[in-house]
Amino acid sequence: MSIEPPSFPIHELPIPQEIGGEGWADFEASMKLHFDNEALIYGTDDIGFTATEAWPSYVDYEHEPVRLFVTRDEDAIVARGYYETEPGDD
Repeated sequence: MSIEPPSFPIHELPIPQEIGGEGWADFEASMKLHFDNEALIYGTDDIGFTATEAWPSYVDYEHEPVRLFVTRDEDAIVARGYYETEPGDD
């Protein structure tokens, strides 16, 4: 079985090193997309977080390494995904 690559570019989105730092606008847009989708799925936005509230869980590299990926339509982020591992995963 072979897997076809996507017909749209997927890029790793660097996670800002500080709130409001370089890349913050893109991080914030990706978090809004994520939590808007969750609101649609669960029928409420009561469980959503702001980018500021979510950011600490994305920068705990020692205990929960995370990589964030996005695709864009022109300049807007239209899809996001993330990859997380456990420390010690090979």
